[in-house]
Amino acid sequence: LLRDLRTVYCRPRRKAARDLLALAAPDFSGLHPGYLRAALGKEAPARPSPLPGTEREAGAVKGLFAPGMARVLTGRRATESVLRRKTASEYRILLFATHGFVHRKDPLGSGLLLAAGRPGRKTGPPPAFRDGYLTAREILGMDFGAAELAVLSACKTGLGGELRGEGLV
Repeated sequence: LLRDLRTVYCRPRRKAARDLLALAAPDFSGLHPGYLRAALGKEAPARPSPLPGTEREAGAVKGLFAPGMARVLTGRRATESVLRRKTASEYRILLFATHGFVHRKDPLGSGLLLAAGRPGRKTGPPPAFRDGYLTAREILGMDFGAAELAVLSACKTGLGGELRGEGLV
């Protein structure tokens, strides 16, 4: 545990090249419904729609920064795979304006809904890295080297169980 804490909290921070990366009002049309049904059961919506006002919210936040220092991705561009690219680790602030979901049986399976990446050549759901379901488990394995703040402007982001020493998970 101590080694893990040192790895996460004691590594030198990179200097941020830009201030804000916002993913807002994703297009959910490419999401495979199976995962959401497995996570939420009967509560799973047949087809989620973007949260009202999130695109406007992200645009307003972008206006707080100098030109060229903020990037807002919406619709089909607000994908999970954007976060996996190296450029996502160069932002100081990350803003997610989308739906959150809580996986009752697997807290680390909880997460945020983003746009699914382009489907591969095979049929069926896309691989986890571009399925549009950004889970807590996946976030733990990502490198957000310059990030100082992550803002979750999403529903269901504070509903998990409280774990001593961890907060809400």
